[in-house]
Amino acid sequence: VRIRAGGACVSLAAQLRAATRKAFTAAGDLVLPGTLRRVRTGDYDTTTGAPERIVEEWRTVDCVVGSYKASEVDGERVKATDRRVYILADDFTPEPQPGDRIFIGQQGFTVARCETTRAGATPLLYDCQASV
Repeated sequence: VRIRAGGACVSLAAQLRAATRKAFTAAGDLVLPGTLRRVRTGDYDTTTGAPERIVEEWRTVDCVVGSYKASEVDGERVKATDRRVYILADDFTPEPQPGDRIFIGQQGFTVARCETTRAGATPLLYDCQASV
């Protein structure tokens, strides 16, 4: 879907992505820079006798850290110490996967699960359940 805005055709997904970024900007100091880190196994290394460890990082991702409501905490699927980490999606940051790490300041979180809000195929926001 394309919408004419100010003489230019802009996709609805692009407008929604811009609105999401604007909402993050309006949150001001609540938005913190974070680093998303993914470790995966590579090819077998005959020198070390083990598979190589590949570390990928995406730096300066915009994050907002929140808590779960008491009614959402069940002690098993969602623990009281879990945090809800919202990450602004862009063209460079992949969808966080279980086991990925998110570092915000000196605090590190491990992603347990992540839901993506999309406009069609375009990701807008990642809502991650993360444990300390």
